[in-house]
Amino acid sequence: MSQDKTSRTMVWECTPGVFDWHYDEDEVVYIIAGEVFITSRDGAERRLGEGDMAHFPAGSACRWRITQPVRKIAVLRKNMPKLFSLGVRAWHKLRRAGGSSAWACIATTVLAGG
Repeated sequence: MSQDKTSRTMVWECTPGVFDWHYDEDEVVYIIAGEVFITSRDGAERRLGEGDMAHFPAGSACRWRITQPVRKIAVLRKNMPKLFSLGVRAWHKLRRAGGSSAWACIATTVLAGG
């Protein structure tokens, strides 16, 4: 789990079968082994097998039809409120642009109340 608790990585495996899944968080998967057929809400089907990667955005749903035992690595990320997300991206951009000296200057200014 990330330090800020907004993302985590896991290994998941499942035996053959069918189930519907709703994604509460963004999820990126990398299939290590096995085979699965993913059917989206609009009826489009896609096969994922060993070496394939896919992204499932938060709020999406699909049907998983697993034909061979599947094992995946999943990276899950919680969505942040848009305004907060913009602030975080601006903060990271400022840190990259100024390097560690800019960070020290900002931290000193904030800590000194200026």
